[in-house]
Amino acid sequence: MHSRFLSFLLFALPLSHLTASEDKAYAFVQTCKDRLIENRTIPGDAPGWFFPTREIKQLSLGRFWEKPWEEVSQNQSDPIPSMLEFHNLLADKNVSLLVVPIPAKATIYPEKFAMDFAPGEAQGISPFVEDLRAKGLNVLDLEPLFLEKRKVATDKKYWCQQDAHFSPAACVEVADLIAETLANEFGIGRKKNTALTRTEPREIEIKGDLIAFSEWENSNPHERLNVQFVESPSPLESDVKSPVLLLGDSHTLVFSDEENFHCDRAGLFDHLSAAIGSAVDLEGSAAGGLVTSRINLYRKAIQHPDYWSHKKVVVWVFTAREFTQSSYQRGFISVPIDR
Repeated sequence: MHSRFLSFLLFALPLSHLTASEDKAYAFVQTCKDRLIENRTIPGDAPGWFFPTREIKQLSLGRFWEKPWEEVSQNQSDPIPSMLEFHNLLADKNVSLLVVPIPAKATIYPEKFAMDFAPGEAQGISPFVEDLRAKGLNVLDLEPLFLEKRKVATDKKYWCQQDAHFSPAACVEVADLIAETLANEFGIGRKKNTALTRTEPREIEIKGDLIAFSEWENSNPHERLNVQFVESPSPLESDVKSPVLLLGDSHTLVFSDEENFHCDRAGLFDHLSAAIGSAVDLEGSAAGGLVTSRINLYRKAIQHPDYWSHKKVVVWVFTAREFTQSSYQRGFISVPIDR
């Protein structure tokens, strides 16, 4: 039976026809629809927790990948062809692609958004990840990782309460998982580098981007986060000759850029460099992980004639809401990787 027809049945049949897990996923989607507001931020049921409206809008679409892209996508286009194009262009250079979508905060912390739900009951994108894998893409699915981490590390917070980004603790977990994947699947060896060390956690305070300059700013104290920093003899800088390129949106920059993203030396770039033992190459964009980051990569590559000769793997990190909520109005355009 066609998957789109199955999706229609899921949302058309009475709830009595659904399994318990389908029932909760359906109810979560409906809750997301009901709570959409004309604002960039939606407050959760848990005090001090806030959620990006565009993330909730994507979650309100349910199994969006089973619906026409011109209906569910903000720019009315399908992201998959451009993702496959990127994969194929890199393959022509003997470079591999590892796709790392960052889950929605409300998928990992549904009870903070709506108290009627527990971790694991929200509609996530794991089925879509399987579709992408079936089309030939290497994809890390972080949803099951963090849902499991929440069970065993109840003292850690993996998403910021006031901010749209994952937390410093999540940066460490994702960096280690990427490093393990690079070693096991792509032959990127991990080497011990005593010059790159992680500190013990220490507390910092931030004002999250979801409440800054908003009606909630003055009524919420600064958020406290436990942070592990990466220490090195000199400032850790992107290495254009590294075999690993970390590409993507602001999730590649948060906690690595003190001026714009809370602090430095504690982001995904820093911890991935520490995990593999040397500085990786970084091409991060404040927004537009699916399109803008690739345009910036093209501009970078043409400035270095031998750029691709150094590369083995591109690690492409972006918020999962980009699949339907991309603000790049021209759609998921074709982007070359060199002249």
